[in-house]
Amino acid sequence: MTIKNSQNFKAYEEAFSARLMALSTTHNLLTESAWSGVELRELLATELKPFLSSPRVTLNGPPVSLTNKIAVALGMAVHEMATNASKHGAWQGSDGTVRIHWSVTDGTLTFDWREKCGRRVEPPTDRGFGSRLLQQTIVYELQGIVKTFYTEDGLHAVFTVPLSVDDRLTA
Repeated sequence: MTIKNSQNFKAYEEAFSARLMALSTTHNLLTESAWSGVELRELLATELKPFLSSPRVTLNGPPVSLTNKIAVALGMAVHEMATNASKHGAWQGSDGTVRIHWSVTDGTLTFDWREKCGRRVEPPTDRGFGSRLLQQTIVYELQGIVKTFYTEDGLHAVFTVPLSVDDRLTA
């Protein structure tokens, strides 16, 4: 999917390398825990490390232990959200922010990503890699739901994921 959505080889190489590093980052966290899961806040702090040094990111939610499968899928999804915020959304300019809030109710994780960039973010005209990745990881692999809203001041996305999803990683 990366090569199909790249305009040239350099763009492909950069996007593929970034996605591979995001996957590697999550795998490193899981390796440190002997593949016994990872805390959501730790996953977010690792995936969003380049952005956490400023007040442009707010993380808020209770401790949530993620299974291996959920951690890998959510790590990739967060990487794509951060990439899109950098290219098209809140982090494209110098004053945008992202607020991430999560909660757990009845064994279901609700993950809320809210960008504020002071301008309207238009919905994409076609379905890009990020949209397909969210569909593949959150909806198909985790049996979750993805809802995206394009508001007057930025993107708002909500993922709901059952925390009881089978932990077997599929190829």
